[in-house]
Amino acid sequence: MAYFHDGEQPPLTDLEAWHGRERGDFFVGEAPAPAPAPARPAGPVFRLQCPAGCPPVAAARCLTVLRQAILSAIQLASNAERALKQVLEPGPRARSKEDEETVRLFRAFFGHDPSRPVPWAGNQASGVSVAYRFRKVAEALQGRGTLYRCGCPGAGANIVAQTNAGAEPNVIELCPQFWNPPAGLRLSDRFFRAGTLIHEMLHLLFHEFFHHQGHPSGDPERRRDNSNCYESFALRVAGHAADPSAVRQCRVRPG
Repeated sequence: MAYFHDGEQPPLTDLEAWHGRERGDFFVGEAPAPAPAPARPAGPVFRLQCPAGCPPVAAARCLTVLRQAILSAIQLASNAERALKQVLEPGPRARSKEDEETVRLFRAFFGHDPSRPVPWAGNQASGVSVAYRFRKVAEALQGRGTLYRCGCPGAGANIVAQTNAGAEPNVIELCPQFWNPPAGLRLSDRFFRAGTLIHEMLHLLFHEFFHHQGHPSGDPERRRDNSNCYESFALRVAGHAADPSAVRQCRVRPG
């Protein structure tokens, strides 16, 4: 896998644009020093297929718009993990106003207190598993090398993005609404896209049980495995508005 510096472009024959950083050089001498550890990419590592642009975003801007959304999604997911870990920190201490707001939002979107024990998870607090999933999302957005594809053949007009983890386990298709968000949201385009990326990455990472109603598996959808709930919580706990459609699709599910 070749990494490119920010602003550096792959060959014109390659429709997949990459972000990241090249590996460091090796020192050569009579007694070669041990090879340095592989350099960690400075920015998120990802690919984008956007040969003709993603209207209304021109081809030259697609990469920048997506990179900004990925960075914001990493920020949102990491912040949600931090907020939950702070609330669940062991030992006696009074909850701060920030903690109380985190708990209020968790109850609103997941239907119970984050400290509620989960019997099938060794009675660990519910918020622990939610925080873990946010951490895995942030890590995947940073370094998984996901392929983002402009366009969603066959998707309905209201679909923002979609995945098919069974057929393409590391691909997120970005539909027209991703590039041209709906009007009237109290949410910036950048963070609307960031919330969408958190939503879709949950489907890729936990596709065995993160399904929406009507999935061929027949699995019942609850809030604890509903990407809409995670997307909405991450935005709200960071002080942003959430997409009303995602909030609605979260709250109609049982907690």
